[in-house]
Amino acid sequence: PLVLIVSGVSLLLGYFWMLPMAYKNTCETVVGSTTFLNNFVQFITSSNYWDGSNDYKPLMHTWYLGVLMQFYLVFPLLMMFVNQLGRGKVRYMVSLLLFLVVASLSFYLLPQVPTAQKFYLLPARLFEFAVGGLLVYREQLRNKCQTLFAYFLLLVLILLVCVNGNIEVTQWRLLLTVAVSTLLLWLLLEEKEKRQPTRWVAPIVYMGKASLSFYLWHQVVLAFYRYVFNDDLVIVKK
Repeated sequence: PLVLIVSGVSLLLGYFWMLPMAYKNTCETVVGSTTFLNNFVQFITSSNYWDGSNDYKPLMHTWYLGVLMQFYLVFPLLMMFVNQLGRGKVRYMVSLLLFLVVASLSFYLLPQVPTAQKFYLLPARLFEFAVGGLLVYREQLRNKCQTLFAYFLLLVLILLVCVNGNIEVTQWRLLLTVAVSTLLLWLLLEEKEKRQPTRWVAPIVYMGKASLSFYLWHQVVLAFYRYVFNDDLVIVKK
């Protein structure tokens, strides 16, 4: 529902304030946003996310919702297949998650893969979600075999990072963000199991609940501010 509201507001404001070509692009991104395919729309129309023209696109950020929803469609099918194949044994689920995390990270870090594919498409973003699935099975990860497998995959990643000397700053930031978010979720789950929530938990939970609303509205506000009031608005100094 929130995506529909944000899309409707963008169409309405764009009708009055946008030039025809810009409004045409907004209509395309509305279709992409409401069908959760905007990552493909952005990949085709604007392969460079950091291009200055994207600052004026109110829905250019909903590409990430496309990746997220595609994960929610593909991942359960994979889990059901592995569950049937492994006859319900948890270790196969954990092994699948570990494999997906490392395979996706490898795809994300390999220099041969075009930057646009890394940014907009699911294979390079899968590890961001799959690593959260590992938290569900954190008890099983303490199993000796699973732990050895996890260390082996970690070694593979370390070697991959060492071989690739062209990892960009934005890539390091993403890896750090995923690592810190995973650690926070781990601590929150530990606190929940103990049923002794500490004071620092409540603000993080509130931020989590409010984050999607802030995320969906922020670009709409910034884009139309640039159109209507000041097109020199810069958030980060270069």
